[in-house]
Amino acid sequence: EGCDNIDNDCDGQVDEDPTGDQYEPNDGCTAAKDLGYVVENQGFLSFQGNLFPQDDQDWFRITAKELGDSCVGGDEGPFSLEVRLSPPAANLDYDVCVYPTTESCSQIESGSECLSWAGAGATDIVTSDAWTGSCATNDDRTFIIQVIGYSNDDFDACKPYTLEVGFTGQ
Repeated sequence: EGCDNIDNDCDGQVDEDPTGDQYEPNDGCTAAKDLGYVVENQGFLSFQGNLFPQDDQDWFRITAKELGDSCVGGDEGPFSLEVRLSPPAANLDYDVCVYPTTESCSQIESGSECLSWAGAGATDIVTSDAWTGSCATNDDRTFIIQVIGYSNDDFDACKPYTLEVGFTGQ
């Protein structure tokens, strides 16, 4: 039985006593699930994941894709990647971290931002450091996103969290 909303063992129950979530093995940076790309000023993309067992973490890779690279002058932007995390319940302890990178986990840049979510029923927002691009150059940027679920007495296996990612530029 796994966390996938399917009765894997055909006993009439769904996701009881699961052995892992359906997104494994993205539990490390080098195994980050590729989410593709989010296009500049085209709204948010939405993804779901779940964390199981306790203290599990999920890693994702996404590229912020610039819509165009023509401008007048030397700089364009600023650009910003916004990540929103909605945990499945208000009593769970989650962190979400956004790491600007140059494609490799060994090249995670400094300036990453992690934000804790500890209830209250609201969605926390993590915004990466804004960056400025140059005219007539490709200003796409790749990010690694880490979602961490910490142990607590109310840990509820298999309930999905929602991750939304948007990219804005001027």
